[in-house]
Amino acid sequence: GLEQYQSELDLQKQELAEREQALAEQAEQLETQQKELEVLRAEFNEEKAAFETEQASKAAESEQAETALAQLQAEREQLAEQQADLEQYQSELDLQKQELAEREQALTAREQETEPETTVDDSATELAPSSSTLEQQDLTEQREELERLRAELEQQQEALAAREAQLDARDQQTPEQEQHGTDSQATLDDLAREKEKLALDHDQLMIDREEISRQRESLESQRLQFQKDQGELEDRERIVQIREQQLDERENLMAAVGLNTHEASTSAGPESNIPEYAVSPAEEDASPSEAIEEIPQVTGSLLKSFMENSANEEPETHTEPAAKSGSLLDLFTKKTAAETTAATQHADQSPAKSEQAPETAAPAAQKETLELEDADDSDSIAAYMEKLLERSRGGKSGSSYTPAPYQAKSGSGSTTSAPGSNSQTDPNSSLLTSGLLESHSTAASISME
Repeated sequence: GLEQYQSELDLQKQELAEREQALAEQAEQLETQQKELEVLRAEFNEEKAAFETEQASKAAESEQAETALAQLQAEREQLAEQQADLEQYQSELDLQKQELAEREQALTAREQETEPETTVDDSATELAPSSSTLEQQDLTEQREELERLRAELEQQQEALAAREAQLDARDQQTPEQEQHGTDSQATLDDLAREKEKLALDHDQLMIDREEISRQRESLESQRLQFQKDQGELEDRERIVQIREQQLDERENLMAAVGLNTHEASTSAGPESNIPEYAVSPAEEDASPSEAIEEIPQVTGSLLKSFMENSANEEPETHTEPAAKSGSLLDLFTKKTAAETTAATQHADQSPAKSEQAPETAAPAAQKETLELEDADDSDSIAAYMEKLLERSRGGKSGSSYTPAPYQAKSGSGSTTSAPGSNSQTDPNSSLLTSGLLESHSTAASISME
């Protein structure tokens, strides 16, 4: 599971590296696009400045044209007024010419009538030419003024025609400038669209960066979880090693004390909870009283420590996951098998037992070890415990144990020293067997769950 998790983590790291590389390429493309955009912006700003200058010049020219048109209109009005004045002056001049002609005719008629009176009218004839010359001078002056006004009018008409031609040319240039303005507006729209696209690309890049940061955080959390699981596994391995050391120490202590296997394997019968040994006289003579008194004390303290440790260790087995119970159960069964084999070997070496006990205990120990090796699951463990109970019950009816009627005799007081020794050792052995049975039953219940 950890290797698969590590491989998945490596794949995710590889995908993250590929995505980071792709994002780096996108960032480089974005930077190139931004540079191109800056160049386009600079060109656009130049064109915009030129366009604004052209618009300013066009506005100035339009204002000049409007002022010129206003001046032209004013000059046209002045010219119309001058033409009206000139026509009025021409009509007055015509009237004066007509009056002058009429006066000349009247004068000639009078001269014809007064030819004999030349002497009388000499002074009158001298005055008449002087008045006519004055009138002719005034008329020539008016004609010159009229010619001058006509020349000025023609010049003003020519200037007006030139200005009208300039205005027509400007009117023709105005659509071209408007077309150039529409082109610049199109470029402005394109630049605005490019700017929006770059903004969208930048937003997408920020979203991708946030996604990468979230993936990094998830990978970091997974890495921490992996380290936590690894630490828990190491702690469990240390606990298992400590338990193995404790069991080895217990086995060594039990081997040093010389605990009998029958004391560790006997269980309560149907008649009574505390079984009794049938001690032969040879065993009573062979085993000294001091050894009998010392062994129960040591074994009792060891059994108490063993029961306390087993009681402390049982909640830990319940709290551990069900997936790990199989391996711990196997270790426990192997260690209990080692304890039983060690106890049987020490029991075979003790001088307090008969010669037939090693012969029967060695095959039984071999069978028990084989059955313990085969007992991998909870069903086989339960079957093995049933067989062990049957053997212990069957062993009571053999040579090493007394039958049920003997218990009544022993209770009446036929034996003196054996009941006392049995009363000291049998409770400890029953506690050991009950502790073993409880540990096996709890392990079987855990495995069944």
